Amino acid sequence: MRFAVTPSVGSANELSYGLMVEAHRGAGQDRAVVVPVPRGLLLVVADGAGGIAGGAEAAQMVVESIRAAKPRTSAACVDVLKTMDHRVAAHTTAGETTAVVATIAGTTLAGASVGDSVAWVLLSDEIVELTAQQVRKPLIGSGRAEVVPFEATLESGTLLLATDGLHRYAQRDAIRRISRGSNVDSATRNLVELVRLRSGDLQDDIAVILFRLADARREDTSEHPS
Repeated sequence: MRFAVTPSVGSANELSYGLMVEAHRGAGQDRAVVVPVPRGLLLVVADGAGGIAGGAEAAQMVVESIRAAKPRTSAACVDVLKTMDHRVAAHTTAGETTAVVATIAGTTLAGASVGDSVAWVLLSDEIVELTAQQVRKPLIGSGRAEVVPFEATLESGTLLLATDGLHRYAQRDAIRRISRGSNVDSATRNLVELVRLRSGDLQDDIAVILFRLADARREDTSEHPS
């Protein structure tokens, strides 16, 4: 099941993002959403845990709860994910999931995460891992998830939120180079193509969101997978 990239590309001082979710098989368990909020955007990715039932439902519950709550600070993001940890755990059919939520207002970035999905700021010569201190397990839905906040200023570079269907199977330098391509729509598509097998299949579900300020200066070394 493949969801189209959803680009919103503007001129100076507006916001530009691309979103793409694709399943390895069936409907998949990865979810992603971009929600417009006053003066910015709210970005979410979630990866329902495989190996146990209800992963997709857990991921969808988290995405919908964040869409409704619209947290605007790192503390608020932590509170929503902690609440969802217990709510999903109490649900009769939902399993467990990772989650990364990032809220953007101007150049101010705040968020929180659980699990092994990532939030990275991709610069011309390095990757800043906003989720470097996150706790991989237990996941949301266990009732014991440890939610870790993050904050940053995004004056340049590209923000990437992604599930492990991307970062587990692609080299970091390739992810950085492609993500900084001048066209955010094409860059999002090319990240998914980066991990696609010659057969056309994926090795895992994948969810990718790329965000940048439309007037951020970028070095377009390449827009294509290698």
